[in-house]
Amino acid sequence: MTVRNTWPIFLLKVTCVFIIIVLLRQSYNDICNFPNLFDTNIYESYGVSDWLVNYRGGFVRRGLAGEILWQLYQLHPFSVVHALIFLNFLFLGCLSVLCVILFHRMGWPLWLLLFPMFLYYRLYGIGMGILDSRRDGLILLLAFLLFAQYKKCLSGKGIVTLWIMSFLTLLLYEGIFFLIFPFLVLHTWLFYKTYLKKCQMIVYLWWPIAVVLFVLIFKYGGNGDESMPVIIWQSWDSCFIAFPFGYDLPSIGPGVEYLSKTLKDNHPLAFSIAWESNFIGAIPVWPFNLYTLLAIYYLVTRMDVMGKSFQYKQRIQISNVLLLQLFFTLPMLGLIANDWYRSIPYCCITTCFLCYLFPEHSNIPHFVEHISIRVQQYIDRIRLLNNPWLYYVVLVSLPLCLYNARPGGMFPFIPIDIKHRLLEALS
Repeated sequence: MTVRNTWPIFLLKVTCVFIIIVLLRQSYNDICNFPNLFDTNIYESYGVSDWLVNYRGGFVRRGLAGEILWQLYQLHPFSVVHALIFLNFLFLGCLSVLCVILFHRMGWPLWLLLFPMFLYYRLYGIGMGILDSRRDGLILLLAFLLFAQYKKCLSGKGIVTLWIMSFLTLLLYEGIFFLIFPFLVLHTWLFYKTYLKKCQMIVYLWWPIAVVLFVLIFKYGGNGDESMPVIIWQSWDSCFIAFPFGYDLPSIGPGVEYLSKTLKDNHPLAFSIAWESNFIGAIPVWPFNLYTLLAIYYLVTRMDVMGKSFQYKQRIQISNVLLLQLFFTLPMLGLIANDWYRSIPYCCITTCFLCYLFPEHSNIPHFVEHISIRVQQYIDRIRLLNNPWLYYVVLVSLPLCLYNARPGGMFPFIPIDIKHRLLEALS
């Protein structure tokens, strides 16, 4: 490694140290200031209210977690907020350990887990970010287990377990469908040799998932219900009274209120025409979203720019899986979830899972591998794209945020933002 290339690596390590300090300091502040972390009632935050969706008013999408919590609360009252903090720390902790193990086994740089492309604990606007993570840790852990169970099913074992895990995942968050099942269905099609066997195995493995998805989206997801959120919210009144986090009973939180909307109400904010910034007026957001996708591809497939080089085969494998995951994620980014700060880490982390569990190339469409080879050859020919300085700049300026280009996410430049947050935390 030349002396010229040691500086970006040094800056990267310093940035990682600052990120860790800020996260630890913010966590300490959260613990000391809890529960006075919100201007309004904690139950009214999206992260908490999203957990409270249950089946009191009838079957609804993403209601399984809230139904389990509600049933447990009936057995013995407890603080739901404290339970969610514990569960989120537990699931995100287990997910972190899993990612560290997989990164280490695959030779991926561990420091990447601290950056927005893999960071599922929000770096910007942390506050009580552990509550705002919703069910990310749980969902991603289930995704890994589901991928592993599917691999086991290829040998003819555990089909019922695969179905059960699929049902649980979809009932927790139906949007995760795009990051799990399209890849697995495609893998099933390419895994078997004859046309008849391909059709038989797809129908055999995935018909229950198709039925559940149809029920969740088209039967119960297409029509909003104004009374449903009220019934669900009132079912928690005893909890709000016994374990208050505010002066009054909370208003219906947005996670539950969302059930009153139809799918058509969820406008594609991620691809809206313009964004009204605070300092340069209205600007189009699509260039920033396009840049985000290109930057993610570059950062994930060229992780070795800062360290030990990947084998060519390994880089093509990462590119193949990431291209498919980005393509499958686009409907969730543009039409359903619109929350890039969750969906992009979902995409990158599931790419890690799939690269570890399915290292073979034979079950990837030929045109995808052809694109990977051509793009990687193009990157190889451009010296600037193989320069650690460029990698560092792209990494720390990734415009990843809640919806699109916004003050907290449009080129925040992480070192500057970290410095500001560190000084703010220490003051």
